[in-house]
Formats: sequence, structure tokens, C-alpha cells
Amino acid sequence: MENKIITLSVENDLTSAYLIKGLLEENGIECFVANENVTTANPLYTNAVGGIPVEIREQDREEALAIIARNKLDVLAADNEEEEEPDTETSEIICPKCGSNNVRKEKFSIAAIALSTLLIGLPIPFLKRKCHCFNCQNEWK
Repeated sequence: MENKIITLSVENDLTSAYLIKGLLEENGIECFVANENVTTANPLYTNAVGGIPVEIREQDREEALAIIARNKLDVLAADNEEEEEPDTETSEIICPKCGSNNVRKEKFSIAAIALSTLLIGLPIPFLKRKCHCFNCQNEWK
């Protein structure tokens, strides 16, 4: 059987092309990235040469497309599984003046950071242990 080479996908950057290449090679499909020397020498040439193609054998096309589709589904499933942790700093603190939970605990003093930047040229984060209520504008420690 003839081993005709076809373009599986055309990428805009070398990193994406190598990620696809690594995924395919991990699953036993031989492939290569074309035009990599041209785009490595000058990334602005990527559009001039028509992108960065990932080349495979024609007989591996269906399997390669299935592998890429399965990988995309795995990535989407992993993203959905990651849940954002609730902000414990704002949800547990209650304003003693108005009883609101619309409160933020300030970690750093913005004024001290600005002053240290002006005096020594480096921003030094000085800790600030104050809480601020957005409803009544109350500040406390």
C-alpha cells in the first residue's frame, strides 16, 4: 500500500503543532511537523508559508482524528471537574457594624507598597490585617 502523506491540521504556532505531534506519537501514529525551521527562524513567516502543518500518513487519518477528538473531550471534562473554591475570606467574615457579609479582608497595604516603591524603587508588600465592609464602609481589624 502506498504511504501517501497528508496534512492533518495546520496550526498558527509551533507549540500547538508539537502538542498535536506528541499526542499522536504517544498513541503510536507517526507524524512530523513541516515548515518548523522556517517558522523557528522567524515566527513572522508562519502566515507567509501557510501555517505550520502536522503531517501524517493517509491511512492513519481516521485514527488520528479520533485521538484528537477524544483528547479534546478529556480536556473539557477535566475543566468541568475543577470546581472553584469558595472565597472563605469573604464568606466567613461579617461586619460588626451592619451585619453584612459583603466584606473583604485586605491582605496588603496599598499605601505602604506605593511608598516603598517611591523611596527604594521596589514594591515591598507590607501586611495589612484590616477588613472592609462595602455596605457601610466600616473598617476594622
